[in-house]
Amino acid sequence: MNTVQIEAFVRQVLPILGTLMTVFGVKSATASAFIDMALSVVGPILTIASVVWSFVANRTAAVISKAASLPEVQSVKLEPSAPNEVVAATPANVSK
Repeated sequence: MNTVQIEAFVRQVLPILGTLMTVFGVKSATASAFIDMALSVVGPILTIASVVWSFVANRTAAVISKAASLPEVQSVKLEPSAPNEVVAATPANVSK
């Protein structure tokens, strides 16, 4: 597995963990009220973090950078109409 696949897997697991922590939490007999509240807050935070991560990881420049960083890829050639800020935000083996 490459890093892109591992990151995608983690992005899928975070909402699951967040949901489980929100729904089940910890029984009050086994934890203090503070820990119970903290775990109830961590679940939604993990879910929101996963959504934000998905938006950031799927930006055009991020996708091009991930493709260009794979060991099997020597270079990436973009269309001449590609915005300059996209080219500037990518590795050296990406060109117009």
